[in-house]
Order: sequence, then C-alpha cells, then structure tokens
Amino acid sequence: IPLFDKFWLGQRVPRSLWWGPLLGFGGVLCILQPGAGFHPAMLLGLASGITMAVTFVCIRLLNQTEAPYITLLYYFFIATLIALPLAIARWQPLSPAGWGGLIGIGLLMSIMQSCLIFAFQRGKASILGPVIYTSLIWSGLIDWIIWGEVPNGLSFAGFLLVIVGGGISVFAGHLLTRTPGTPSEMD
Repeated sequence: IPLFDKFWLGQRVPRSLWWGPLLGFGGVLCILQPGAGFHPAMLLGLASGITMAVTFVCIRLLNQTEAPYITLLYYFFIATLIALPLAIARWQPLSPAGWGGLIGIGLLMSIMQSCLIFAFQRGKASILGPVIYTSLIWSGLIDWIIWGEVPNGLSFAGFLLVIVGGGISVFAGHLLTRTPGTPSEMD
C-alpha cells in the first residue's frame, strides 16, 4: 500500500511506515513458503496481493467523495464484471447445499467488505494493510484446527513477523498522527 501511495498517488510516505509492511510481507513469504521452483499459478497469488492493495487505495479514495453503500456497489459491480466470464465458462449446476454455501459466502463477503470500507474511513491504508495480513494467520490456524495441517516452524516465524509488522504499522501511524513529521522522517 505504501508503494501505491507513493508512486500512484504521489503522496509522501514517512520512512517509519515502511517497516511494518516489509516485515508483514516477509511474514507472508514465511507462511506461504514459495519453493525454489516457479509455477505460473504463483502469479495468481502475486496478482491477488497487488489487486488487494489497489482495492484498499481505491476504497480510501472513494471514501473521500462517496457514501459507503456506493463504494460497496462499485466493489461488487467490478468484482462481478471480472468473475462473471469465469463463472459462465465453468458453470456447473448447484445443489441446494451449494446454493446455500454460495449465498453464505456472498453474505459474509458483504459484511467483510462493509467492515473494510468503514475501517478505511477511520484509518490509514498504510496502517491497516499490514494488520489485514493477519488473515493469513487466522487461515493457518483454521487449517490446523479443522484439517489437522500443523504449521511448521517457518510458518510460526511468519505468524510472528506478521504480528510484529502490524504492531509496528499501528504504532508508527499512531505516533505520526500525534506529532507532525519532520523532513528527516519523510522519504
């Protein structure tokens, strides 16, 4: 997110706000543990991360001029335009349980996106981004509890880096909102 703030929006990003996302990203790499080999599917994960960062910045920009429900409408409209061709190409008839699951996912995603919009109304994207990395921790713990996939030591180190990175981002953002930055703190 700080990269998009700096290069896309031309905003000055204090150096202290770079450490949290960098540690968090290092934690993500430890959790995901990409192997030495390359597989084209790895690009989907990278594209997903970039798309989420763009989404966070766009939500922040839309929050300046639009009501939350309009931002939510934009989000779902664009997501539908992107997903619809893929869904049509691979569509399979769904059972009633499948429809229930699909509706449940839609409702949960609506709640998540609403919470995200409200969070970005009240907080900075550069601070919230690393905190959102914790979703990988929760996914790993759910994976462990439900499917018995025990995280290895590197995953636990990644969990710790994500937590520390999020903490640094929150702390640095809090300090910057309490005291104006000096030129030596800025990039």
